[in-house]
Amino acid sequence: LPVADVLGPSPLLLDALDRRLAEAGPAVASAAERARTGVVLAAAGSSDPAANAATLAVAELWRRTRGWAAVRTAHASAVPPHVPDAVAALRATPGVERVAVAPYLLAPGLLPDRITAAAAACGADLTADVLGAAPEIATLLLHRYDHAAAAARTPTALSA
Repeated sequence: LPVADVLGPSPLLLDALDRRLAEAGPAVASAAERARTGVVLAAAGSSDPAANAATLAVAELWRRTRGWAAVRTAHASAVPPHVPDAVAALRATPGVERVAVAPYLLAPGLLPDRITAAAAACGADLTADVLGAAPEIATLLLHRYDHAAAAARTPTALSA
């Protein structure tokens, strides 16, 4: 059976992150406000350094392509950095006037709750909701399914 590729990274995930932040604080939808806003991309975190490096790459792509003043990663698991560390680093970044926290998780639960609680405790200015049922996520799932289905229909050397 074919297996679809992982959801991330994808520009559609960045679109969903943008949507959730705009829902949490509409002011960050403008380019001028983004240029003054630092964002914590808060993921689960992993003991696999490659997984954490992938999240760092998403953060850099998000900053570079969407106009945020800065983007830092944080993890909800035992793997540092954690949300308070990332918020503090952003507060110390020249040009950052507001700090937002964006969970890089699909569904509510223990880890998003940890992210939200940490963001509130360390004084983040706004916290977005999890990605959840965003239309961008549905579109990405369909793209991944279509790609896997097409690969399954393509004959391989072993099946010929």
